[in-house]
Amino acid sequence: MLLVFACDSNSDNENESSKLIGTWDWVSSCGGFTGGCWYPSAENYESIEFKANMTYIQKSNDLIILESTYAITDTITNGTDVLYTLEFDNGFSSRFRLINDTLSIEGGDFWKVYKKIK
Repeated sequence: MLLVFACDSNSDNENESSKLIGTWDWVSSCGGFTGGCWYPSAENYESIEFKANMTYIQKSNDLIILESTYAITDTITNGTDVLYTLEFDNGFSSRFRLINDTLSIEGGDFWKVYKKIK
């Protein structure tokens, strides 16, 4: 039996939002059809930035590929795993989780892992 508890406490979401603020470098992506992993290289690297004014900036090879406002709209707790829903102003949403200075963002059938750099 699997129990899932949902909570959308604004204070919890605000606390997690403050933990997101900063710049994050991509360190790996794992999952997909093969379950394999891939990693950044000198020719292929990414970073994301969450700003205090709720702006999100995603860069690929130092070029901005997405700039949007964001909000944390939902929280789901399953055992010790807490997943948050991140929504952007273009209607796109994705789940994420934070563990210490590591951020994992769901990208379909794989997870992208980022490390906070500042």
